[in-house]
Amino acid sequence: MDIEREQIPFDVLFIGGGPASLAGAVRLMMLAEEKGLELEVALIEKGAEIGSHAVSGAILDPVALGELIPDYLQEGFPHETRVRGDAFMFLTPEKSFRIPFIPRYIHNTGFYVVSLSRFTRWLGEKAEALGVNIFPGFTGVEVLYNENDGSVIGVRTGDQGLDSDGSPKATFEPGIDLLAKVTVFGEGARAAWSEIWKRSLALPPTACRRPMKPL
Repeated sequence: MDIEREQIPFDVLFIGGGPASLAGAVRLMMLAEEKGLELEVALIEKGAEIGSHAVSGAILDPVALGELIPDYLQEGFPHETRVRGDAFMFLTPEKSFRIPFIPRYIHNTGFYVVSLSRFTRWLGEKAEALGVNIFPGFTGVEVLYNENDGSVIGVRTGDQGLDSDGSPKATFEPGIDLLAKVTVFGEGARAAWSEIWKRSLALPPTACRRPMKPL
């Protein structure tokens, strides 16, 4: 079926609404503002809202956050508490023994205990305030390539209103082609687009000029 799809152009498109993509979008808009540039930046997230797929807790080292948003505490940075000390314990059924050393990667004193869901929602608000176009509920299903040189030119979002066999229903709405001069993939190490890139690395360059569907 030959489908006519809407095309929306952007300067930069971020795939995935996690902390990395959101921080990248925030920093990009800050730099554009400093240099007096007008950029059309978009970010798509497959979750119904920013933060809906980031359900775990985390320990956050605030160094990078402080460089991105120096007054993050005054800006309402959401956190539970600050780590006051570290201990490495050996547990038995009756008691515990403190190990006399703490591995370097467990040194968390001064870091923040956060909910990734709340943290990403907060970053999303900062990105939107700076002018980033955020589209939650949009899942990319296909990488779009330049037919001449094989470079990535954006992604296609999924069709809506399909039955269990993939056939269009009365409510069918075709996906949208989101085009960009630069496309940034930041959706996580084990997500669909990462699998696409791993597969494309094993192919000759000319084979990557065709759109490839997620595994």
